Amino acid sequence: MKKLISSFIVLLLFVGFSVQASEKDDLFIQVDLNGADPDECSIMKVKADGSISEFVSTSQILSATGSGSCDFDDTGLAVGNDGRVFFSEDTSDNILVADPNGQTRTFVTDTVVNMLFPLTVDWDNGMDVNPVSGTLVAADEDNEAIVEFPTDVAIPIQNPALINILAVEADFEALVTNVDLEGGIAIDGQENIYIANDDSDNDVDNVIFKLTSAGDLSILCTQAQLIAGGAGPEVDLDVGMAFDGSLFVADDGDCECVLEIDPVTCNPQILITEAQISALTGEVDVDLEGGVCIDTNMNLFLGDDGDDEPNIIKVPVANPVTSSLFISEAEIDALYANISPGGNPRLEGSCDVKRVDTPNPVPTISEWGMIATALGLGIIGFIVARRRMINA
Repeated sequence: MKKLISSFIVLLLFVGFSVQASEKDDLFIQVDLNGADPDECSIMKVKADGSISEFVSTSQILSATGSGSCDFDDTGLAVGNDGRVFFSEDTSDNILVADPNGQTRTFVTDTVVNMLFPLTVDWDNGMDVNPVSGTLVAADEDNEAIVEFPTDVAIPIQNPALINILAVEADFEALVTNVDLEGGIAIDGQENIYIANDDSDNDVDNVIFKLTSAGDLSILCTQAQLIAGGAGPEVDLDVGMAFDGSLFVADDGDCECVLEIDPVTCNPQILITEAQISALTGEVDVDLEGGVCIDTNMNLFLGDDGDDEPNIIKVPVANPVTSSLFISEAEIDALYANISPGGNPRLEGSCDVKRVDTPNPVPTISEWGMIATALGLGIIGFIVARRRMINA
């Protein structure tokens, strides 16, 4: 009898409880699989030791969007303070969210957000989580607006009144002539939002805006300042940026480099050059379309899609000369060879790093656990009652 009860308890602990492990400093990066038919996409997880796995699959994304294909070209991704991964998908123009185990749901549809704007929304590279409030902030490139979403409400968000518009096109046009919020955004600990304006068509207003928590919008860096700091002569800010003390901005123009920018004075300096990145990947061309993100140890990660070959570069901010090839094209191709044969993995979206530990939840019994508990207790009760009848 004791052996039966012991065995039942072990079985219950095995099937009935679940505890989620924290994964601080995991890197999440969008992978576009545009060689598949129809187009597929995926989120890859890279652990601090360099091991890689698929975190969110095409089937999970299509199940959430209801679309027949998906697209991670010029899309955003941001990890929340609770470990959830928010990301946009360009076929549906929805924003999705994956829990720390990769289970994916719709966060908000374009239909709901479109109620607030004259044009259909288009979420490009600009997406970040406010480290203080935990809200999700995203740049809408079609309406040229900065939009804020609460993350502590039931999802999918269906009430547009819950959505806050922080800045609109007219606010930016008061400062520049050509507005194109196609680049990245980043948020600091004082809730200032840094916004890249990508005026690569006119090559006049490639600037970085700063939007304070009080709603004051200004230009932090002019195009002239960026060029003086080493960008250009043609500047292209359509990639991404990250913040940790300094602002790190990828220039996809002539420079193909990463600039380190003072959040108060601008004062741009080149952190890593195109030649340095090319030497690490072995590719002639550099194309930082895969995003820019940073971990808690001040390591910057760059998604390089140069020569249509995906590589991830690791740049220690304190000592960039020790930069290294973190994840190679061969490793990425090997991962996706079975996941999406012929998918041709590309890094054309965004990345982010989980920067905080997620507290392990109190273990709870799942539905199967409760069924197992009921059955087990019933069996034990039956055996005990039968033995008493026999002994009587």
